[in-house]
Amino acid sequence: MAKGRFKSILWKVWDVIFPIVFFELCLVVSTLVIMIICGLYYGGISMEFVLRQFPTAAILVNILFYGVSIFVLGRVYKRDNMRFGERNNRWSIGKIIAAAAIAAAVAFVLNLAILSSPLPDIFPGYTEAASSSFAGQNPILLILATVILGPIAEELTFRGLTYDRMKRYLGVPWSIIISSLMFGIYHANMIQFIYATLIGLLLAFYYEKSGSLIVPVIGHMAMNAFAVTSYF
Repeated sequence: MAKGRFKSILWKVWDVIFPIVFFELCLVVSTLVIMIICGLYYGGISMEFVLRQFPTAAILVNILFYGVSIFVLGRVYKRDNMRFGERNNRWSIGKIIAAAAIAAAVAFVLNLAILSSPLPDIFPGYTEAASSSFAGQNPILLILATVILGPIAEELTFRGLTYDRMKRYLGVPWSIIISSLMFGIYHANMIQFIYATLIGLLLAFYYEKSGSLIVPVIGHMAMNAFAVTSYF
């Protein structure tokens, strides 16, 4: 009896984390593929060498990573529709546009609050890393990766699959909190952990209330568009 319950818990945990595991695996494989291709062309195999010779490699990694994730996890999402029932949008176009505007405003306020706080001094690598992510990149590829593909892939993974599965086991409130923390951890540095966790709460709220993944995707696109255009 205890063994069967333990297996059931393990299955539920795997069911929830599988989308994130696959998402991270896509990132690792995409990085290796682009690094090997560019390394063979430029005669070096380290990522640091490749990025010095070809800075756009980082954007190409993201495009490949997000594209594969959307292709595969999109099919998993469709299977989840059969498993949990079809999701139907309950919000009007006007409400979705207002939600996107609120999301962009939240991104602006959070960025301003973070930059005005002691956090950039405590974690000095954040500002340089954020600038280097956008500086010198092809604007079209940057917008494709950061404003279009990134929000679709991340919302599909963290809201459409991880959150939606988790709430079947833990209910809505805990699932919003935990999936948002997981979204923050995925961003891999303390300042972005805080930022991504807070916006994750908003985007999960959008998803739950609207019933449609389109709403958090558009909200996420608005946030990222604000971030990208501020560097142009």
